[in-house]
Formats: sequence, C-alpha cells, structure tokens
Amino acid sequence: MLKELNLRFLFILLLILVNTLPIGYNVSSVDYIDWIIENYSFRSSTGESVYPGSRNTQLTIIARYIDSYDAINPVACINLPEGFQYIESNCVPARDFGDNVTDIVKPGITVYFRFRINVDRSIEPGLYEALVNITYFKINDNNLYWEIFSVELEVSEYPPLDLKIVDSYFSPYNYPGARNVDIILIILNNGESSINSLRLNLILPVELVEPSEINYTYVLTIPTGREVYLSIGPVVINPYASPNTRYTGILRVYAQLSTSDNVVYSDERQYNITLSTGCSDVVKINVLTYELTSNTQLPGLRNTGLRILIQSLEDDLLNIKYSRVLLENAESVNGSNTVIYVHNTILNYLDVFWITYNGINIYENASYMRVNTTIYGTMVRNNIEYPVSINLSFTIILINRDIEIYVEKIWWRDSIAYPGSTSNELIISIFNNETQLSIIDAVVELETFSNVIYPNNLTVYNIVLNSGSLTEIVYTDIAIPESTQPGLYEEVLKITGVLRCVDNSFKYITITRRISILVTDYSNLEPVLPMFSIIDTYWGEVTPQYVYPGEAKAPLTIVLQNTGIVTVSNTFIVIESIEPSDVFPLGNSAICSLQLSPGSVCSATVYLDLRNSSSGLKTINIVVKYNLNIYNLNKVFVQKLKSSIYLPEYMPGGKVLVVDYRWLNNNPVYNGSRKVVLSITFSNLEAYTIGSIWVSLKTPRGVEIHSGYSRTIYVNGPVMSLQTATVYFTLDLLCFPGIYNATVEFDYYLQSNNGGIRKTSVDKISLIVENSTGSIEFVTYGWITLPRTPPVYGAQLYIILRNVGFPTLSNPVLKMKLPSSVVESRTNSSEPLLIPLAILTPQQLFINQITSNNIFQLLTQFVQSTPTSSVSKGDFLTFIVLLNIEENYTVLNIPCNLSFIDHWGEEYYVSLNLLIELLTVPPVLNIYPESPLIVFRNGTAFLDVVVENNYSVRVANVYVVLIPVSGNAIPINSLKYIEKLEGRSRVVVRFELVYNPVQIHVSSIPASFSSAVFQTTLIYTDVSGVIHSINTTLAVLVKPFIEIILLPEIVAKYSKGILSVNGIIANIGISTAKSTVIYLKYSNLETVYIIGDVEPSSQLPFRLEITTQYTSDKCTLVVKYRDEYGIEYLLTEELEIQRVFEESVTTTTVENRLDVLKYLVIVAIVCFLSGVFYVIHRYVKNTSKRMMYETS
Repeated sequence: MLKELNLRFLFILLLILVNTLPIGYNVSSVDYIDWIIENYSFRSSTGESVYPGSRNTQLTIIARYIDSYDAINPVACINLPEGFQYIESNCVPARDFGDNVTDIVKPGITVYFRFRINVDRSIEPGLYEALVNITYFKINDNNLYWEIFSVELEVSEYPPLDLKIVDSYFSPYNYPGARNVDIILIILNNGESSINSLRLNLILPVELVEPSEINYTYVLTIPTGREVYLSIGPVVINPYASPNTRYTGILRVYAQLSTSDNVVYSDERQYNITLSTGCSDVVKINVLTYELTSNTQLPGLRNTGLRILIQSLEDDLLNIKYSRVLLENAESVNGSNTVIYVHNTILNYLDVFWITYNGINIYENASYMRVNTTIYGTMVRNNIEYPVSINLSFTIILINRDIEIYVEKIWWRDSIAYPGSTSNELIISIFNNETQLSIIDAVVELETFSNVIYPNNLTVYNIVLNSGSLTEIVYTDIAIPESTQPGLYEEVLKITGVLRCVDNSFKYITITRRISILVTDYSNLEPVLPMFSIIDTYWGEVTPQYVYPGEAKAPLTIVLQNTGIVTVSNTFIVIESIEPSDVFPLGNSAICSLQLSPGSVCSATVYLDLRNSSSGLKTINIVVKYNLNIYNLNKVFVQKLKSSIYLPEYMPGGKVLVVDYRWLNNNPVYNGSRKVVLSITFSNLEAYTIGSIWVSLKTPRGVEIHSGYSRTIYVNGPVMSLQTATVYFTLDLLCFPGIYNATVEFDYYLQSNNGGIRKTSVDKISLIVENSTGSIEFVTYGWITLPRTPPVYGAQLYIILRNVGFPTLSNPVLKMKLPSSVVESRTNSSEPLLIPLAILTPQQLFINQITSNNIFQLLTQFVQSTPTSSVSKGDFLTFIVLLNIEENYTVLNIPCNLSFIDHWGEEYYVSLNLLIELLTVPPVLNIYPESPLIVFRNGTAFLDVVVENNYSVRVANVYVVLIPVSGNAIPINSLKYIEKLEGRSRVVVRFELVYNPVQIHVSSIPASFSSAVFQTTLIYTDVSGVIHSINTTLAVLVKPFIEIILLPEIVAKYSKGILSVNGIIANIGISTAKSTVIYLKYSNLETVYIIGDVEPSSQLPFRLEITTQYTSDKCTLVVKYRDEYGIEYLLTEELEIQRVFEESVTTTTVENRLDVLKYLVIVAIVCFLSGVFYVIHRYVKNTSKRMMYETS
C-alpha cells in the first residue's frame, strides 16, 4: 500500500514538472507500454557485489522499445533513495551495445541506460527501490512521452574474515626448555576480500610457553587465496611441558579488509590452534640466530646460503661432523632437495659456531623457504665418545619486494634540449638505495613511445649499480625532431641485469621506472639570443670609396657587431628591400662570418645596380640569418635590421680622405697590447698638389699614444693629386675589447698657380680591439707517470698550450698558483715559474702521437735537436712540472698566468685556468693465498689466490702468473686474467696444482718438501693505460698424506677374565704417522699401547689386554696419530669379541688311575737318577786313584 502511495506521489510530481516545460512541447502520458525492461544489474566498479561505501558503481538497465514509431532522443532519469548519490548527472542517454549514444531507436531494438552511483557507507545492507523515468519523442511527433519503472538496488553485507590455519609449529626446535623459539603460523586467506593488515592476539597455556600471551601485527596485503607465513616470538618453551604432547591455544584475529572495489572495513574472528612439543635432544645446544647469507630475503636467489649460529651448552666436547639438510621451496645447485654438508668442528662449553649451508637455489615465486636439518656428530663424556644427532627446523619468510633503485635526476648535458637539436646527451642519475644488493652487467634501456627523440630506443650495456652509490647513465647522439612539441614527456626506463648479493648469490631481475623528459620551448632562448647591430655602412668593399649614381655594380659593405653573449655561426645578410626602389640588388645575400663571437664584428659586401638611381638617402631593410652555437641547435634564427646610407651626387673638387687604415701587417690587436702600430693611408682628392701635410690622430679614452711617440706626424710633400701616402702611429691599448672610433685630422697646404692656401680635413676611422681570451688555448694535460694515491711526491704533470691568436711570441714563462697542500717538488713553492720544455709544431705533434708513455723521451729529443724560444702561430708549448700532493684531490684548479714577448715586442700576459683531474694508481696490490694449507687428493689440489685492491682507484687487465719455485706443486694453468678490479675490492683466482714427489737429500737421507713456494707476477693497467708489474713470493703448506689402516687379521678374544686384542697396524700413505697410540676401550675401562712413529709403507703388530668381567660382545679400538704439523687424527673401529669357554671332567675312576700313574712315574725317575749318580761317583773315584798312582 505504501509503495502504491509513493508511486502516485511521484507520478503527480512528474506531471507538475512536465507542465513547467517550455511552450512548444506537448506532454503525453502513455496509456500503453512502449518500453519493456528486459534486465537490469547493479554491480560494483569491478563487476562484483555492491557494499556500503562502494564508489562508482554501475546500474545498467536493458530496455527494448516495442512501439511502431521510432523513438527520438530517449533519456532515462533516476530518482535514488537516501544514501545513494549519482555521479555527474542523474539523466543518461540511451546507448547501443557498441557503447555509442543512440539518438533514434527503431521498434524492436534493445538499448541500455547506464548510471554511475556512489553508495554511502552509512546505509545498511538490504534492498532499496529506485524510480527510473524514460522520456522520449516519437518521429514526426512533437509530444514528449515518458514511462516510469521501479528497480531494486541490492547492497550486500561485507564478506566476513575467513582465515584457514594451514599449519602451526615451533621453530627451530620444540623440546621442553628450549629458548629463543619462534611460533610459525601458516595462514590462508580463504575469504572474498583482501586483507590489508592483521592484528593477532595469541593465547597459549601457561604450562607450554612463556610469555603465554603474544601480540603480533602484520601490515602487508594478503590477497584472496594467498598463503603467508607468520613468525611470532621469540618465546621460551616451559621446561616442565610434557614432551610429545599437543597443546591447544586461542588466536584472536583483528583484520582490516578491502573488497574488490577498495571498500575498506574491519572484522574479527577467533580460531583454535595446536602446537606440539617434541623430545628433548640428548645434546644441549642453543640456536642464537639464523639468517640467509645474502642478508636479504628475496625469492629466486641462486647460490645463496643459510647460516645458523649455535652455542654448545654441553660440559664436554661436542664434535660436529656433518649435516643432512632437507630443503622446501629451494634446492641445491645440482637440483637436489636433500644435501649433505661436512663441518668437522669441535665445540667446548659455551663455544659458538656458524653452521653454513651454501649453494642453495631458492624457487622464484616462493613465499617462504623451510630448512629441516639433522646435525650428526660425536660427544665425549667421561672419556667415552659416542655418536649424537640434532634435529632443527627453520622457516625463512621470503618477501618479493621492489628493489630500491631510484631515478635520482634526469638532465641534458647542455642543461636544455630544444626541438631540432642534434648530438644531445641525456644523463640519468640512478641511485641504488640498497645496502646489501648490487646490480651488475645491467642493460639500461630507455623506451620512448611518443617519438620525442630519435632513436626512440636507447640502450647502454655493462652498467654496474653498486649498493649505496649513484651511477650516471649517458645516452649520446640524440636528435630531437623539429616537429616535436615542447613539453614534458613520460617515458619508460627499463633496467635488466644480475642482482648480486654480499655472498655472491644472484638472480636475474627487471626493474621498470617512469621518467620525464623535458623538451624546452624556443622562447627560453630569448634572453641569450644575440642582438646584432649595424655599426657601419659604407660604399666600397674592403675600404670605403666614392660611389655615384649610374654605376652598374656598386659595392655596399655592411658591418655587423654581435652584441649578445653567445657565439653564432653561418651569419648571412639578406637584403629584403631598399627604399626608394630605384636601387636594385645584384644578388640579395652575402655571408658575413662563419663564426662570430660576442663583441666581434664582421662585414658583408653586396652589389647594387645604380644605373637608374638618383642621389639621396637610401634606406636598406636587412634580414640577418644565423645559427646558434649552443645546445646543439640546427635551427636558423633571423633578426631584422634597418640601415641608411647617403648616395652622393658627383661634384667637382675634393679634399684629403682616409682610403685605408689597418694594424701593421694586419696583425691582431688585443686589449692590453702596447706599442701597437696603426697604419693610415690617405689620398689627395684635391685638384692641386699638396705641399706639406700634418696628420693628427685623436683617440678615445683607453687608446693612448705610446710614450715617446707623437700624436701628430708631418708628411713632407709634395703629394700629387690622387696620390696616396701612409703614416704610422704607435699606440697603447689600455681598454676593453670592442670598437673605438677615432678621428684623423689633416692640416695641409694646397698649392695653386697663384700661390697656395692652407686647408683642413677631418675623417673618421674605427679601431677594432679583439679579446685576448682564447688566444692561448689549453690543449691537454697528462701524467707522465701516474701518481699513487696521495700523499705523493714528484708526480710529473705535463701541460700543453697552443698559440692560437699571436703571429709570434717569444720567451714564454708560465706562472702557476697551486692550491693548498700542493707545491712544486724542486723549489717547494706554491707559485712556481715554468719555461716550456719543448715547442712543437702541429706536424711534429701529429707525427709522433704524444702520449703519457712517451712524452718525456720525445720532448727531450726535441729539446736536444731544435732548441728555440720562439713560438709561431699554431705551435704547441709543452711544460712539465713536478708536484708534491699532500691531500687527496679529485680535481686540481690551477690559475695560471702566461707572460711572453708578443709580436709588438712588448711583454704581454694571458690568464688561464687549468682544471687538472688527478688520476692516481694504487701504490700496491696485495696478493696472498686465501688458505695457508693445500690438500692433494689423487695428485691434484686447488690453490685460491686473493688479489686485493685496498685503494679507491680501479685497475684493469690484471694478469696473475704463478711460477713454482719448490717444484713439489706444479700449476696446470699458471696464467689467470681479471678484466677489471674495482677500488676497495678483492678477487679470488683459483689455480689447479699437480703434485710432484720431489725429494732432497740431507746427509744421504731423503726428505720431501713440506711446503710449496711460488713466485707470483702481477701485471695490470692503471686508469691512464700505463702497465705496472709486481713480483712477490707465495708459500703454502702441503698437507702430509697419511693413511693408517688396521689389517683384517685383527682378533679380539675374551678368556678367563681377560680381554685381549691382537692385530697389525699399517701406514699405506707416503708420510710418517707421528706419536701413534692405540687405545682399547671396553665398558668403563681403557688401556693404552704406544707404538711411536709408523713409517710409510710399513706395518707394526700390537697386543692389548684388559682384565675385566664380560659385559658386552663389542669393544672399541681407537688409533691416535699426528702429522708433521702436530695435527691429531683419530681412527675408531668397533670389534666383535670372541668368547672362549673352559671345559672340566669330574669322573672319579679316571682321577684315581691318573694318581697311581703319577706315583709310578715319580718312582721310576728317582731310580734312574740314583743309578746315574752312582755310576758317576764310581767313575770319579776310580779316576782319582789312577791319577794318584801315576803320580807316585
């Protein structure tokens, strides 16, 4: 009911509004339907649902016209409910499905009306009604028709926060009592909106971790469907937590989200998470920290590594042997996800050790890298060594961030570039704001899509963008078409190259930056455009002459002066018109000068036809065309001028006039010159002879008569009619460069038939004084021997100057004013005086091609062969100065003053300012082995040699030659090449060595070398191209080859409470095993057998016994020995024990029989021995009696 009332109210309101239309339209309400709404949609700007606060939503109404007459100019207007605002207008025209406005809609045609609407954030989700009024005319009908439709606008509720807890665990370990443990949460945005930021509140059981409540904030965007890893902590796992137990916690999430059309809102949810504890490891260690060796967490890095700082908390020795690493989202350099790393390090209590896993390639699009590692080793407790293992897990969050490479500045080499200019240089300064990342082998490409420059694709190769440095990219030979409009052009700068980290890991990257190129309008040139002025116009060519009407080819000379501040070239004079028109030019243009510097003058002569002319004042309209010598412009500029000249009428009689004047021999004259000679030639145009004449010269201020010379010169006659004479004046030009007007006065006596008469005549001349700037040109400089990094003493600097402006000069002396901390070596003066070592002609300089390597020898040769102190125009003056430089200058700014005797015979000074770039060479390059020990395996070894440049100057073309001295280690390839060694950098070159079993005999005892000695030669080129070499000696130790084995005949037996081990130890190496000791360990007992030294290719037997009870069927045999350097080695082997049991017989009968037999044997033995003693006694007795008888 309410809806019908609203429609009636709107209908009445519409009728009232229609009645207010201008007279001439009839309004008709249709009793039938001309339009059918086939469909309509209300969607956001991204085509999704509409939410409170959505902007730029689209209401599209598809309507079909069903009347039989064409509809003209159909327009739909909308009446929106409260909380909805239309954009631009509430009325829109009909459009066809090609998005074109339709003025005429034929019957049966479908069109659409599209409204753009903003939805207020304050409205509630739900359905809202809007009224749409379609107004139109019909063909051949002046009535306005309209129809009203109702549409529903649906505003949806915000999509809820929907997170999925993919996984949760402790890292790097999860046993009770673990410290510095992070909680890793893997969450997935499973909702329809992107997450702008998260605020987490994690509550865990008190008996699990401390602290039990943790707050965490995540500020990066999480798009829909994206999975992120959150590392929360560190925490301490309660020592009293139960091992191998799952605990449940509460995760409260407060999120700021944004819909697909960027409507921002907040939501919160609560989730349950589970965390599991593990078993406490036997080994007590503490992981202090872990990080990527690249110091940056970028995905896609190749050949990077992970390093873990662990601390041993064990009281006894912990021997870490190797690690087995399982990689997730990464792989080793050989493409495997499982890698074995060998460590072989021993840790005491509280010792720390970096475990490094190198050679890891991270996947390009990975958001994290997980490393599960098991460390294997042994532990010695109570003098018993047993194997142990440690399980650790690490998660590295990877951020695919934008590399901080900024375009710091863009400018043209000449500051400005104009349309029509060529040979421009565009300089782009790129700043690498990264502290750990550099980009090498970069290609910097400038792509111009607006055709503002040519070529439109500029590329520079082999660019290095070091961390924390500015790099200038220079694009040369750029032309700007004259059709280019001035303005600011947005272009694309693309940088592609290899991103290099501090650990030499790398990845290929492409960086795109938007830059702006400015093309300047010609109006900016107005302040510097030259202003030409006509300083003289006269009849004649080189010198003025009389010209009268009737001449067919009369010369007219126009003298221009460049009064601007820039040099111009190709200056032409074009005669635009002459008033009155009785003068006709014969060719209307003439060249004035190919190059005209500021303040200089030039003259151009045009020829006029005066055959139909009459005397009088002639006005000449002139156009000056020229090119600017700045900003590489190729545009012709013009300036219009006007001049007047009087064409005299021929009359009899005359006077004395100047017909020619010039500096003597047409020599140049510079400001400050003294004793210059001015030649003035005058002609007697009188009809009679001049008897005598006084010629006086009146000069302006600054142009003075030289001391000792007269301002007035007397010329003795006679000077015949139409005859010429010449006088000379000597002047001092104590003025600035420019043109100075002088007056020549003639006072003469004119002879006639009846006597004579004294007359006077006055004529004007212009004196041109040139600027001495540039008359002596600073050509080049160089260092004969490139100095080392300051402080340096005796650095030889050569300077070459060229005489450009003086016809000749002699006895040149160069006075230098050196900057602070720089003095001349011989005199210790900061203002040394130098005379040229040699004066060379251009032919000599061209033939010999002087460089810094040969200049000293060539100059000495020229001095010995052609000693001279005279310098002709175009000759080169070469000076050599030895400098002591205390401070580290980059550029030496040296004001100089060159004094000499000029072509007028007077001393002259020319000031110069020399900018000398101080190129230096490193005093020494360090070369040393990276490791003092080399290990031969299968007859070969690798020696890594470090070449280090500790100075700021780079060197190039470095050759490293390794020559064996001791003879026991021979390099396979003894020559290595390094293309470039930057300042403050080092390079490691690897040599492969072959073992040569060389022996020496000391007192007939052979002995092998225990160290390898090499002679190393280092050859390199400095920045000036000079080649240097360094010879030094390298020595490394050769690790002895000892291989101790236990022969298979080894036996371990246990019998009658005694454990005995018999065996043979052998040395199958080529070096002696020193201080060899064998330990037998069984239960908690140990015995030692000292063997001593075991020579190569020898074997020694051993036997060890332990009296103990039988407790195990295995025992441990440990062999300890040392090499020649005292390094201890262990050989451990477990033996199976053969147990021998005793057998006993308890039968009584057998035991009695054995006792009787025993007694019988004893009686027989006694009887036998008694008989033997009796026989011996009788024999001795008889023998004694016989001897006594014989004696008596």
